Amino acid sequence: MDKTSPSSMPPIIVPLWETDPTLISFLKYLEGEKQASDHTLENYARDISQFALFTWPGEKPPHSWNLVNRFSGRAFLATIRKEGCAATTARRKLASLRSFYKYMIREEIGDINPFSALQLPKLERPLPRVLSVEEVNRLLEAPRHFIPSPNDPEIAKSRDVFFRYATARDIAILEILYSTGMRLNELAALDEPHIDLISGVIKVRGKGKKERLCPLGQPAIQAILQCREARDTFWISLHKNGKPPSLTLNKHGGRITGRSIERMMKKY
Repeated sequence: MDKTSPSSMPPIIVPLWETDPTLISFLKYLEGEKQASDHTLENYARDISQFALFTWPGEKPPHSWNLVNRFSGRAFLATIRKEGCAATTARRKLASLRSFYKYMIREEIGDINPFSALQLPKLERPLPRVLSVEEVNRLLEAPRHFIPSPNDPEIAKSRDVFFRYATARDIAILEILYSTGMRLNELAALDEPHIDLISGVIKVRGKGKKERLCPLGQPAIQAILQCREARDTFWISLHKNGKPPSLTLNKHGGRITGRSIERMMKKY
């Protein structure tokens, strides 16, 4: 049987989904029992109609759906891929045809599903977009541009202490994230005793309460030391008892949250 390329197939004057009884029945099933949306119904109808045009070019419905074999299905898939159809679209078309033939088997209209054994096209995984070296350096330096001027009369002394600590804290956060690659929530939950500056490692508790050791670079170690010193000064200014709950605190002296770290990252 002669096959026509999907991209060169002539348009149908009367849509197939209004003239082929098997396809009409399938779409009514999707609408009634599956509660499919209009958008979903249209996609199914067009995908199946495109296959019909490929398999029976120039022929009017009703079509002999039960005569289709897996070689016809494979030829259709190969043709639309050759014509430039994206892998995601090809997978959708194949899923539409699988569902269509599954329905026909259920209704005893057909006895095989020629699309059940066809392998789905692999989805392309583009490489992630990463920061350049220059962009990373600008990000790590960003908190220093937010240091308030000590001559600003609107900034009270106690608030100035927090701003200086917040700058050191944010620098430490960025350096730790860059050095270790840990998650934001892992950093927010990090306890200071788990930071070993002598060995240059941090013990991180991740998902499933699994622990791992992450290495610290020298810039991160220096940032942590400066953050700890600024933190202690800020903690004293709050007149609180006991030890600080974390290396990274909010303006009230509590442990900073992962959401707060996310907002800080977006700001910088």
